[in-house]
Amino acid sequence: MSVPPDRCDAAIVGAGPAGSVLARELALRGRSVVLIERATFPRRKVCGACLSGHAVRELTAAGLGGLLEQRGAIPQTGFRLGVEARGRAPRAAFVETVGGFALSRSRLDAALADAAVAAGAVALFGTGASVGADRTLTLKGEHAGTLRAGAVVVACGLSGAGAVLSRDRERASVPGRDRSGALPDDRGSESLKSDVRPGSRVGAGCELEPGAFDADFFAPGTIHMAVAAGGYVGATVTEGGELNLAGAYDLGFLKESGGPGPASAAIFEAAGFPVAEGMAAADWTGTPPLTRTAGAVAADGVFLVGDAAGYVEPFTGEGMGWALASARAAADPIDAFLQGDPAAEARWRRAYRRWIGRRKGWCRAVAVAARTPLAATVAAAALNRAPMLARPLVRHLAG
Repeated sequence: MSVPPDRCDAAIVGAGPAGSVLARELALRGRSVVLIERATFPRRKVCGACLSGHAVRELTAAGLGGLLEQRGAIPQTGFRLGVEARGRAPRAAFVETVGGFALSRSRLDAALADAAVAAGAVALFGTGASVGADRTLTLKGEHAGTLRAGAVVVACGLSGAGAVLSRDRERASVPGRDRSGALPDDRGSESLKSDVRPGSRVGAGCELEPGAFDADFFAPGTIHMAVAAGGYVGATVTEGGELNLAGAYDLGFLKESGGPGPASAAIFEAAGFPVAEGMAAADWTGTPPLTRTAGAVAADGVFLVGDAAGYVEPFTGEGMGWALASARAAADPIDAFLQGDPAAEARWRRAYRRWIGRRKGWCRAVAVAARTPLAATVAAAALNRAPMLARPLVRHLAG
């Protein structure tokens, strides 16, 4: 559609996995849905490019289980851990895994957005949005104009609600990096703002072309994770043969190293992984701080899903599983809100804490352990001697 509508049931800002799956779910229920995305697709996204068994189960439950095979996703059957051991040779361990796949975000996100459009959603790419009073959106870019929505969904990732919620009573747009999260009439939506946890690491990622890395070491089907004092970097071969790199770094270490490229190369070397030629000078993309908490995930007809609803360092690779789960779980409360149910927002807040928060506890515990080189070294040594120790986590990730 070349001209966007001026009204819809649900306006969803952000066409990542959470936004697109939710758009599809609501469209299948007969709702008019507009999916708004600032970028144009396909686009690169900082991400480990791995879908855990939990994420695959969520896709299947949404009726999209065949998408992975259609798009050439690579089954993941192993996890290789390399850990810096100060003063000694790096520790290493290998664990067999089940149920996961690797697929580039450029291909996955495009496929999910296509599925939303096929279900009846209207997609507006190259379009920014800010949300003012009474859930009226100001659109900028390729589809400039205004849009009045019955419900607004913020699914724009780590930037959170503050990236799109206007503070001005005149509904003026606010800078994209404003994270105040307050709605213009001050009805309590300050609680939607995203608070960064002290000491949160920042993320960065890039892709290395085939032939630019050690293909014997970085074989398809295995997730490689290098852990050192300053952070950790994951590496996975995706469907096109590229090596996808994504890491989380202490901000001080990142500055001392001169950027994510040199920092990642240093982490690989410390963990005993081969450093690819040109890795330090590759085209890296950064992220805001990773670990953050949104107080409420619904208020005044605005619902948060995916990373916008809170995020934890993704050491266990569960980020997309959380996004897909939150999208599917939010469909019922949002549909009920559109039917006039006054308890719908509270129901989503409870559901999010119950279904998503519990899984994030696992990831938070593992990520904390990964911050301590001694703990990671001990874990690697223990896994070498007794691989069955990883079974609880493997079962958890398998869904």
